[in-house]
Amino acid sequence: MRLSPHHVLTTASSTAFSTPSPAIATAINTATRSLHTELNRLIIARLPLALPPHTTTPLLYAIGISAFAQVYAAFESAWLLTNEKEQQNESTPQLNENIRRALGNLLEPRIQRSTTLDQDVSFLHQITSQCHGGDISEVVDSWRKSEMLREYLEHISHTISARPHVIVAYAWIMYMALFSGGRWIRMVLKDAGSEFWNGIRSDPGSGAHNETIQEEKKTLKGFTFLTFPGSHDGEDIKAAFKQQLAEVDELLSVQEKQDIVDEARYIFEKSIHLVHELDHLAFIALTKFDITLSAAAPMEKLEPKHRIVKETLKIEKRRQSTVSTQALQLLLAVVVSLGVLVVVDVLKKSIVRGIRTFG
Repeated sequence: MRLSPHHVLTTASSTAFSTPSPAIATAINTATRSLHTELNRLIIARLPLALPPHTTTPLLYAIGISAFAQVYAAFESAWLLTNEKEQQNESTPQLNENIRRALGNLLEPRIQRSTTLDQDVSFLHQITSQCHGGDISEVVDSWRKSEMLREYLEHISHTISARPHVIVAYAWIMYMALFSGGRWIRMVLKDAGSEFWNGIRSDPGSGAHNETIQEEKKTLKGFTFLTFPGSHDGEDIKAAFKQQLAEVDELLSVQEKQDIVDEARYIFEKSIHLVHELDHLAFIALTKFDITLSAAAPMEKLEPKHRIVKETLKIEKRRQSTVSTQALQLLLAVVVSLGVLVVVDVLKKSIVRGIRTFG
C-alpha cells in the first residue's frame, strides 16, 4: 500500500478485523478531506523538529501533546457527563433511548485515552524539567491564557451537552487518528530511542548504562496513549468501535447527521489553529530555556525511513517553489512598472525642452 500524507490521521486496514466504515464516517471524511490533508501536512512538517537530531529532549513534543491531551479530556469528560445525565433523566434535550444507549456503548473503557494521556504528560513534564533544570509546567500552563484553546474547550463542553449526537464527530476523528496515523507517529517517536525519552545522560561505556537502556526499551514512556491493550494492537477495539458506530448511524436523523458533519469541520479547523498556536508556544519555551534547534540536519537533507515523510517534503518543496515563483513575478512587475515611469518621465522632460527650444 502506497502511503501518502492523507493516511496519517485516517483508518488503517486489517485483514483480521476488516470492517466497512459507517455512512456517517464516510460523510465526515468526504466533507473534511482538504482540512484533513492540511492538518496532516502541518503535523508531519513539525514532528521531526521535536526529535533528534534537531533537539536532545522531548520538550517540544511535551508541549504539543499537553495541548491535545486537553482536547481528549474535554470531549471524553463531556461525553461521560452527558451519558450520566441521560441515565438520570436530567439532560435536555432528551435523547432517543436507543441513541443514548448506542452512544454510551461507543465510549467503552478500552478506547478512552484521557487517563493514559495524563500519565504520559506527567512523565514528560518530569523528564524535561530534569533535563532543563526548570519546571516546564510553567510554559505549558500558559495554554490556560490562550483564548483560542479556552473557547475550543468551552465549545466542546457546551455543544456535546446541547447536542450529544455530535460526539460522533469527535469520536471518529480523534480515535481513528490514533488507530492509524497514531501507529505511524508511534513508530517515528520510538526511533528516537530510550535515551531521548528517559533523559539518560550516563556514560555510554558503562555496564549500568547499557542495562538501563535495555530495560527502558521494553516500555518507552511518553507516548503510551498510542498503544491499546490486548494482543491485536487495537485492531479488535477499532472493529468493535466501527460496528457500534454503525448502530448509531442507523438511528440518526438527517439533521443530526448534518450537525455531526458540521462539527467535524469545526474540529479540523480548530486543530489547525491549535498547531499554529503551538508554534508560538514552542518559541516561548525555546527562549525560556535557551535552547537552539540543531541545524546540522535540516529537514530537507534528512533521509526519512518512511515514504510518507518523503512525499510530504515533495509537497512542501512544490509549495515553496510556487510561492517563490509568485514572488519573482511580483518583483518583475514592480521593476517593469518603475521602468515605464522612468521612461515616461524622460519623455516628458524631452518634450518640455523641445517646446522651450522652438518656442
